[in-house]
Amino acid sequence: MNINSLKKPWLNAAMFVLAITSLSSCLKDKGPVQDFGKSPALVGFQYTGSGSQDMITSILPGTDDSVGLEVTLSTASLTLSTAVTVTLALDPDSLVAYNAANGTSYTMIDPSAYTTPPNMQVTINPGQQIVPFVLHINETMLDFTKDPILIFKMVGATGATIASNLSVIVVPIKLRNPYEGNYTVTGYFVHPSAPRAINATIPMTTISNIRSQAQVGDLGGWYFQFDVDPSNNCINWSPAGATSALSGFVNGVDNAIGDAMYPGSPYVYTTYNNTYVPSAHTFWLHYGYGGAAAPAYSREIYEEWVLQ
Repeated sequence: MNINSLKKPWLNAAMFVLAITSLSSCLKDKGPVQDFGKSPALVGFQYTGSGSQDMITSILPGTDDSVGLEVTLSTASLTLSTAVTVTLALDPDSLVAYNAANGTSYTMIDPSAYTTPPNMQVTINPGQQIVPFVLHINETMLDFTKDPILIFKMVGATGATIASNLSVIVVPIKLRNPYEGNYTVTGYFVHPSAPRAINATIPMTTISNIRSQAQVGDLGGWYFQFDVDPSNNCINWSPAGATSALSGFVNGVDNAIGDAMYPGSPYVYTTYNNTYVPSAHTFWLHYGYGGAAAPAYSREIYEEWVLQ
């Protein structure tokens, strides 16, 4: 599926059960005890990060690319012994509100350009927590100059209650750019109290034909967006997710703040120079956040991103 990494539903459920257990153990026998085991089962869309947000999705050129949204069940018993069927519908009212709130002009994709599961329904069978709602999109029928989008709303659920704060999902559709994919990311995180090497697999996702979104170092939920210009320079940084507004690319200087933890060579700006090498499908990035003003960030990150 062409969508950002999703939260781990077992972790959410485990945390929910732990919270219930902890609360019950702290109550004194001085009055009635609330039975959280009778809380209703809830269904909602599954999002990345800590809450509902746009699920920007990129598709490949062609007549049939699949996109998987996910519907999740939350209950104190982790799963249910009976099936839950959730019904979805397009939500044009939310599109109007979304465009007004964001100053955008997204247009809903015509239903003839995609297919959904029968009756716009998804069933969470006994023992399941999370199931996909799979769309098949014909890219040749989309006009990307009109900012195509899909917005779905949960309008019915048998056997569970719809979580009102997770009942709508906004899915901007982009044509996948040449930078999207999973990357092997290596480098160094210059940090005043927790300096460390970076060695991870991290996805890069499409925002537009020249703009991408990537994760800040090894910080889950922290992102940045940037463009690749015609000379293959990485420009136009903007923070996303939990990333501080005081952040950006660092060019032409190393360790501007004078951090004693800075390791020096090979982590130098002449190598990590915020460029893309098309022949090697590799980014050399140097950026930071925190501190008083650019480029004197209190945290600096040097990374090589190699497409897998």
